[in-house]
Amino acid sequence: MLFFCVWIGQDKLPQIQQITLNINQEERTKNNFESAQKLGMEASLIVQNPPHAPEVWEKSSIKWQEAISLLEKIPEGTSISEQAKKQISSYRINSQTISKRILNENQAKENFEFSQKLAIEASILVQNPPHPPKVWKQAQLKWQQAIKLLESIPQSTFVSEKAKEKLSSYKTNYGAVSTQVKD
Repeated sequence: MLFFCVWIGQDKLPQIQQITLNINQEERTKNNFESAQKLGMEASLIVQNPPHAPEVWEKSSIKWQEAISLLEKIPEGTSISEQAKKQISSYRINSQTISKRILNENQAKENFEFSQKLAIEASILVQNPPHPPKVWKQAQLKWQQAIKLLESIPQSTFVSEKAKEKLSSYKTNYGAVSTQVKD
C-alpha cells in the first residue's frame, strides 16, 4: 500500500513543485513591489520642502532608480504585474523630474561659483590704483558678467539665497568701477 501511494505521488510531484514555485515567485513579486513602494516613499520624502543641494536630489534619484529596477523584475502574469507597470510609469516620471532638478541645481551652482571667480578677478585687477582706463574697463566687464550669472540663477535653486546676498555687493562694486571708467 505504501509503495502504491509513493508511486501515485511521484506523478503529482511535478505539479506540487510547480505550485510551490508559483507561490514562491508570487511571494518574491509582492516583496519586490512592497520594497519598491518603500523606496518611492523615501525618495519623495527626501526632497520635500525644496530647495535642496544637488546631493540631496541625487540621493532621491538613486532611490527612484532602485524602485524602478525592483518593479521591472516583476514577471508578467503575476497578481500585481499590471499594478507594477502603472507604478513603473509613475516612478519614471518622478525620476525624470528629479534628473531635471539635478541639472538645474548643478547649473545654478556652476553659475554661482563662476560669478565668484569673476568677482575675485575683478577685485584683483583694481587693487593698488591708479590704473589705466583699460584695466578699469576689464574689471567693469568682469563685474557685469558676474552680475548676469547671479541674475540667471532661478529662485527655486539651493544657491539662490546666496546669489541674492552677493548680487547687491557685486552691483555696488560694479557701480564703483563704472565711476572710475567714466572719470
